[in-house]
Amino acid sequence: MESTQEMTVQKGAEIELSVDSVSFGGQGIARVNDFVVFVNGAITGDHVLAKIIKKKKSFAEAVAINIIKPSIDRTNPECELFGTCGGCRWQDVVYGAQLEFKRQNVQEVFERIGGFTDIQIPKPIGSKEIYRYRNKMEFTFGDRPWLTANALFDADRRSDPFALGLHVPQRFDKVLPVRHCHLQSTLANDILNFVGDFTRHSGLPPYSVKDHSGFWRFLVIRESKRTSDLMINLITSEERPEVMTPFRDQIISKFPQITSLINGISSKKAQVAFSDYEVLLHGSPFIIEKLGDFEFEISSNAFFQTNTLAAETLYQIALEFAELKGHELVYDLYCGTGSIGIFISKFAQKVIGIELIEASVENARKNVKHNRISNCEFLLGDLRKTIRQLHQTPDVVIVDPPRSGMHEDVIDTLLELAPPVIVYVSCNPSTQARDLALLCQAHYRIDKVQPVDMFPHTYHIENVVRLVQS
Repeated sequence: MESTQEMTVQKGAEIELSVDSVSFGGQGIARVNDFVVFVNGAITGDHVLAKIIKKKKSFAEAVAINIIKPSIDRTNPECELFGTCGGCRWQDVVYGAQLEFKRQNVQEVFERIGGFTDIQIPKPIGSKEIYRYRNKMEFTFGDRPWLTANALFDADRRSDPFALGLHVPQRFDKVLPVRHCHLQSTLANDILNFVGDFTRHSGLPPYSVKDHSGFWRFLVIRESKRTSDLMINLITSEERPEVMTPFRDQIISKFPQITSLINGISSKKAQVAFSDYEVLLHGSPFIIEKLGDFEFEISSNAFFQTNTLAAETLYQIALEFAELKGHELVYDLYCGTGSIGIFISKFAQKVIGIELIEASVENARKNVKHNRISNCEFLLGDLRKTIRQLHQTPDVVIVDPPRSGMHEDVIDTLLELAPPVIVYVSCNPSTQARDLALLCQAHYRIDKVQPVDMFPHTYHIENVVRLVQS
């Protein structure tokens, strides 16, 4: 039977709540007796007036409509679009507090999901830059702009069917016009505005997700942080040389720093900035980025960590956890484009990477050749089958799976392989904790843990774990 206080937690009700912690999804956690309320827009230490938007048997969800007494960890956000754009949900939280929230989140999922009650999670290593840290940004064209409160009073902007910017959270039919993003460089913002002005006055419409018509689809800016390379990929629904030729001439004249200018063509209905094929308008079809002593060729569709400086930190931790002496055989599972395997290659005798995606393996092999590395091999195939075909026992296995974690069959194969050391790099500590529990139920134990923050102002956190045989 519900208590009197719990009965006040009903959908549509407005109640005062004191937030005592933050969930892994970035929501504040408050309690009415022992009944949990997740509060969007609230952090630890806030006292808020919140509106209940969903009520379940064991918890409720709410949104903060007024912060009665703010947490001491609050700060003023840099971006004028904060609160509307969903990219930086914690931009109004001091960075040291963000790191502590992330540490607590890793601690909580390791205890709750993994059952690791005796492990103390250390403070995450922070990003060297908390603004302008991204080496890649994707912007969307749309015919249904999302208007901020100020724009609603501007008649011209209310009637404008053209937008270049970012999607509003949970509204992929709406595009929030963006002219300045604090996650990319000043140069990238200048290019964003130039492209927006050119396309707006081109006479051609932006793409509509409603009827799948229109010409302009996406703008992707990739900017190396370690070299001077800069790629612009303007994705359209079809080839129009009479439009793209003057665009090329004008943008190169305005921004001679551009080393790669691409017109990607995408006729697919899916709203992803991935082209069917490309037309190279200027320069090289790829850019070069550096991690440590190595250079990586990055094509327009290739995956690469979006925070270069933090990626170096992440890979350095993985290398330290591997404790390589120079004689080891290392397996790099879910190797992607080979960045981790290449980064550690000069400290091992042999590195074998395995990946299921063909394009990623091709990029990894190109990067091996580009860096003149002789002790790295990258194989295309299913992890379980390919590992068994190798008929070798590695000294160290490094795994860096997607957010969904490792499949149970892969974990079983890993246990059969029984390497002395496993280094588990994860972008999702929840699924990592689940997988670690299975490994530790067998014959492994956790030796070291270190979170690394690659995405300031978000709740996302990378986590590196060293496992040794128990």
